[in-house]
Amino acid sequence: MLNRRLAALLVAVALAAVAITGCADQTTALRVGDDSFSDAQLYDELDAFAGNEALWREAGQSPDVIRGDLDSSYDSEFVAGLLRQRVFFILGGQLFDEQGLELDDELREMARQSLDRQFFGTLGEFPEEFREGFVDDVARLAALEQELGADGLDEALVDAANTTKIEVSSRYGRWDSDRLAVVPPEGSQPARPPIDVTDPFGG
Repeated sequence: MLNRRLAALLVAVALAAVAITGCADQTTALRVGDDSFSDAQLYDELDAFAGNEALWREAGQSPDVIRGDLDSSYDSEFVAGLLRQRVFFILGGQLFDEQGLELDDELREMARQSLDRQFFGTLGEFPEEFREGFVDDVARLAALEQELGADGLDEALVDAANTTKIEVSSRYGRWDSDRLAVVPPEGSQPARPPIDVTDPFGG
């Protein structure tokens, strides 16, 4: 089973509002070292969570909890949580490559089962491309944990976050290097209770 502390790297749901307008283009939402994550990719992830009706039904909530006040907008805390998650997935991918590791079916299946357990058995309801990418991201962290140990992985990720240039588009907030988190734009205030989908490792 994957180390529960890694759950701290993953998405937290809360409230406020940030608009992502119309058709998302390929402008950059996030840059981590030489790797970037576009508005379009971010919007695909947001839509994947909002569109998984089975997840929200099992959680006993409405997907409106992550929506903003405007059309095509999402809660700024939720967006910040997804971007923080993506920072550590990217850093994990970079460390994975540096270590010369490879994914195999066993690691993917472990990640798939952990994610499905965390998401109330609804992992299969996410769009396939998003789902398989999510599985691979978590499997890379699992491979690193096997290689480095739990403490070693934690230390490696924190060190990477402290030594890598991380930039977040001002539309979504800013990277806080002290908290190792994305801080939403000023003025966003929580309004409704969140659901907790912070532990895809099912620890």
